Amino acid sequence: MSAPLRTRLAARRRSAPVASTRAATPAALTIGVIGAGRVGATLGAALTAAGHRVVAATGASGASRARLALLLPAVPAGPPPRSPGSPPTCC
Repeated sequence: MSAPLRTRLAARRRSAPVASTRAATPAALTIGVIGAGRVGATLGAALTAAGHRVVAATGASGASRARLALLLPAVPAGPPPRSPGSPPTCC
């Protein structure tokens, strides 16, 4: 390594550290899971484990609601709301 290069590298190491523009701890998110099938329920559980707050979840099938009860027991869960005049869900 050449002397000028060593001098520049040493100067960089001595300089003041650059302040991060990101917060040390990211803010917790408030999340609602829509369509809590295999992915949605698992994602909601992972986000809860990471410190975020899941406040509601919907699942159309009985299997989805059972999965929500298992993975997110403290989260209010139910079927998705239907708009007036919409046909009944098939599943």
